[in-house]
Amino acid sequence: VLSSTADALREVLGGHGHFVTPRDVDGWRAGMARVIGDDDWLKALRRGARERAAQFSWQRCAAETAVGYR
Repeated sequence: VLSSTADALREVLGGHGHFVTPRDVDGWRAGMARVIGDDDWLKALRRGARERAAQFSWQRCAAETAVGYR
């Protein structure tokens, strides 16, 4: 995942992405070039993204929402 450095995105990705400041054109270009040209790096990013996504579920969302309402 190539992502902006926005706080909400950092929180969701939990460090399992490559972060670039929104207006850093060279940083975005370099990140995209690396995704295209560095298979090992891309595989590591994908693995981290899958691990992070596995931490989220609708059951967890519902349980945490219920706690908030209580």
